[in-house]
Amino acid sequence: MARAGMIDIFVCTNEVNYTVALGELRRRPRPSLLVFDPFRCDTRPARATWQMALGPWADRIARNLGRLGLLRTAHVPHLRFRPRLLREVQRARCVAYLDDGLDTLRRQPQNIDLTALPAQRADFLTFHEYSELPAWLRAFEVRKVCSLRELAHAGRRPIDLAGIDHLFVESPGLDAGELIAALGIDPKRALCVRHPVPHKRGTLPAQCASVEGRGHDLEATLLTARGIDLYFGSTMAAVFALVTQASTDNRIHVQLDAAQHANLVLPGRFEIETVAGLRHPLRRAIAQVQAAPSAAAQGN
Repeated sequence: MARAGMIDIFVCTNEVNYTVALGELRRRPRPSLLVFDPFRCDTRPARATWQMALGPWADRIARNLGRLGLLRTAHVPHLRFRPRLLREVQRARCVAYLDDGLDTLRRQPQNIDLTALPAQRADFLTFHEYSELPAWLRAFEVRKVCSLRELAHAGRRPIDLAGIDHLFVESPGLDAGELIAALGIDPKRALCVRHPVPHKRGTLPAQCASVEGRGHDLEATLLTARGIDLYFGSTMAAVFALVTQASTDNRIHVQLDAAQHANLVLPGRFEIETVAGLRHPLRRAIAQVQAAPSAAAQGN
């Protein structure tokens, strides 16, 4: 039996698992400590929840709670974060997993070690919209706690798309400069959302505008886009676009190399576009993903 005064702990390393954590806490409010990466998460309020940035103070609080036996369930995206905090989190009575983003849709995840899962079937918290998931998630009790649409919120400003016909979201597999040249796109009508890691950015034509993704609400931008060609590589932004009205109001293209494409379970159906001069195939979404029932309709 759980002791009185026990709390749950949530470790959030990005905006995706932070959003899933809030979805769970809205459904089932309880005393919790939520530890978040301040550079990757935009905080929002949650009832009965103490939120702290990752760092020495969070480590100390978790250590004291763990040594007192007060940690009930630790909700984590994976087991690859601050060693000091991980050590204390492992004192919890049980472990549950938070959707970490695109890794959830990979047939072979990059961050979850499938050989080191708890012996007891663990909860895996994810999004309502996912109707098909990779086989490795059969080892979990999958619980759908919120909508992907909740990734769009009022914490940041959308990107201005005035005068833009082509929006590129720089991500692994996508070469915006190559596509602009191969498709004969007017660079003045294109905009590239740059990859957050500078050395992973490609070369763009001089007349192609660019914007930093950090500080902008890319998801809200996709929801407001109309009649635009949207280009993605291996990124959660592609998944968001495919399951929202962005897929009906715009044309969605995904460029992935063969290994990336084979390892992903992407929602929707695609056809390969015949374009000369590309290193990786370009695929166009040809079928809208059926919307998932709302939380209210599911009785949540």
